[in-house]
Amino acid sequence: MDLKINDDNLGRCYELSFKYQQINPEWKLVYGYITNKFPPFQTIDHAWCMKNGIVHDEIYEADFEEEIYKALFDFKIEKEYTYEEVMVKYEESNGRVVWHEINSFDSDKYYDENGRIKEEYK
Repeated sequence: MDLKINDDNLGRCYELSFKYQQINPEWKLVYGYITNKFPPFQTIDHAWCMKNGIVHDEIYEADFEEEIYKALFDFKIEKEYTYEEVMVKYEESNGRVVWHEINSFDSDKYYDENGRIKEEYK
C-alpha cells in the first residue's frame, strides 16, 4: 500500500475530519490516538471518521478497512461522535472542533508551534 500524505493537511486532522463529517453525516467523528508505524514512529492525538468498518483519514484523503488502519496505525479510540453530537459540541464551544484534552505524547518533538511536522521528520 502506497500511503501518501497531503502535506497541506498535516496538523489539521480535527478540522478536516469535522468538515468530512459535515458532508457525510452518516459517518462518526472519532477522536483518539495513532502510533505511526512509519518515520517518525510517534504516538499522536488524531481525528478520523468511521462507518461500517471503514476508516476515512483526511490526512491521507483515503478510506481504509478498519483492520488495515489498525495494523498501520494501532489506533486507540477515545471518543466517537455522531453528527448530532458534533453539532451540539460545535455550538457549545463557539465553533471549535476539538473538545477533549489533547495529550501531547511526542508532539513537541515532531511538530512545530503551528502543528506542522518538522522538516527533519518529513
